Amino acid sequence: MALELMFKETTEGEARPQIEADKFMRRLFSHNEDIGAISSITTGQPGSCKTAASCSMCETVMQTHPEDKIFWRSALNAPIQIFKLPKWHLYVEKDSGIRFYDRNKGVDITDNLYRNNHITYFTSFEELYNKAEAGICNGVFFKDLYLWGMTKDQGNLQWFRFIRFLLHNSNWDYVFIDEYQEMVKANSKGNLFWEIDTHADDVSTARKACVAIHANCHQIQELDYRIKPSYMLLSQMYGSLKYSGSPVSKKAIAAMHRPKESTGAEAWLSEGGNYGHIIFKKVYVLPKYLNIEARIIEEYEHTATCPYCYRKFRDDKRFSGYCSNKCRYLDTKIAKKWKK
Repeated sequence: MALELMFKETTEGEARPQIEADKFMRRLFSHNEDIGAISSITTGQPGSCKTAASCSMCETVMQTHPEDKIFWRSALNAPIQIFKLPKWHLYVEKDSGIRFYDRNKGVDITDNLYRNNHITYFTSFEELYNKAEAGICNGVFFKDLYLWGMTKDQGNLQWFRFIRFLLHNSNWDYVFIDEYQEMVKANSKGNLFWEIDTHADDVSTARKACVAIHANCHQIQELDYRIKPSYMLLSQMYGSLKYSGSPVSKKAIAAMHRPKESTGAEAWLSEGGNYGHIIFKKVYVLPKYLNIEARIIEEYEHTATCPYCYRKFRDDKRFSGYCSNKCRYLDTKIAKKWKK
């Protein structure tokens, strides 16, 4: 039966949905190897404080499990949200072309951040994991792989591979993904379709490997259908659409108030047939002096353009300046023909 806005008072003096939500949150951040790590998806329209909820969850991990490592994926060309947190650091894969810009002044501040010890560069997942500090939010930016049949990668493939890397560790780790729809968009085709298929399996396995993945997106309907069953907890905030896999009704979602700094942001939590209601009281505000975004600047990328098909690719020197052996062969064949 769909949930309606009828709170049944309990002997504890709180409405049952609030008590259930409290149970959800306690389980979300407990180290119980019998249950494993619980992963979640948060939905809501722009401005519903999805990222604020993710920041709240991230700060909870920092306080309750300071020995655990936290990794955060930020969207490019948009304000980086981890600056709202008390402790953060940026990690950038070498040759990625990632540069950081002050949005207010429009200037590149990458070198300043590096001199102030806010950026660390890495070349492998092992190096990233070893350099990442426990108890702080580690914002990670990967390079594009420029694989055949892949468009708009922007480091997403490396995120898929890094999450798979984390599954082999024996530690509890947390991954927060902002704007998840950019990674696992519905109706994806080509190589990305199969990458998402493997990623869905990895998310499902993450529970047993003690890797908690907490993602947010505008609507659950934006995500690939194979991803949805892999997440255990759904958090629906202001502006979310009714989702058939949740017991929370359209009426309950529509009754949520627009988030404010004074009152916080509401969310309905659901897992299977269970549900709860929570208010994230802390609505994080981005510091004005840290209005920074990340961009990929081509001149800093370690890439080349194939002289035969003109495709951009990551130059690893395997094919003598071509994107593949096929292009090298065809270009050589044409050159020989012209010589004759």
